[in-house]
Amino acid sequence: MSLLLRSSMFTLWGYQAFTKAGFLRASKSFDPNDLNVDLSGKVMIVTGANSGLGKVTALELAKRGAELHILCRSPNLGASARTELIEQSKNQNIHLHVVDISRPAMIKEFVSTFLRSKGDGAQLHVLVNNAGALFTEKTVTPDKLDGSFATNTLGTYYLTQLLIPTLEKTPGSRVVTVSSGGMYNARLDITDLQFERMAEKWNGVLAYAYDKRAQVELTELWAERHPKIHFFSMHPGVDKSLPSLNKYVGDNLRTPEQGADSIVWAACAKSALSIRSGAFIFDRQEAVQHLTLAGTQCPKDDVVKLAAKLDEIAASLV
Repeated sequence: MSLLLRSSMFTLWGYQAFTKAGFLRASKSFDPNDLNVDLSGKVMIVTGANSGLGKVTALELAKRGAELHILCRSPNLGASARTELIEQSKNQNIHLHVVDISRPAMIKEFVSTFLRSKGDGAQLHVLVNNAGALFTEKTVTPDKLDGSFATNTLGTYYLTQLLIPTLEKTPGSRVVTVSSGGMYNARLDITDLQFERMAEKWNGVLAYAYDKRAQVELTELWAERHPKIHFFSMHPGVDKSLPSLNKYVGDNLRTPEQGADSIVWAACAKSALSIRSGAFIFDRQEAVQHLTLAGTQCPKDDVVKLAAKLDEIAASLV
């Protein structure tokens, strides 16, 4: 199926389901008690927590008493977000870590510092991989990597990999990776991870879609390899990262609170564990990972090769 046809199918479905109206329809079946949980004593990490979905997610987890560690790239924005989160949640146990998710060396330093501060009995109950970016033009990181790939695919993978040993030692641990419905437009392509074929005509939306597809495929691989941890990838609904769809949505754009609902649910609701580990979820339900006849399926071996490539790239930079 051509990219144009996939995109048309995605837009049609998205206009019906990914909007504010779609959320309100879906929410009629939500159990209002699902999020009545006490997270006291639970240690949680949320990346990209200084704005948008990440900030709302962090606030909801903090309100429920979690020990929260927020990872933000900007020291100033991160400090401001931490202050606001403490004021709004009345939870003082919120800690800021300045980390650029596109930089493997910074990720490794954070994980080392975090685990050292926790001592031998370190626990991590929830990791929310929310940090991500859609680039309007080709960007290269100080490590000479494509910015979209480094932020969305490599950074998410490497942080998760480094924390898996601690997650495995923590009963009931979960990993929630915030993907995007944009991934429905992409098939995993391990031959062009850094979008070199876009060198002359950069398409940030397409690069973002490929990265978000990689996140979904990696979530399935993690679930298979690490059964002690419950893994989710998820789609928050229409947001600012999908401009081609948003122009049709107008005032029907989901609020950050609506977009973050399933992130929070996957992170802490007991009922979320009834969904299989590795699933892609949308509005508190498992969702399909591929549109009908879209041709976006890939061999499992490609995902294994992707993980090996990411391990190799990260190891060369730390």
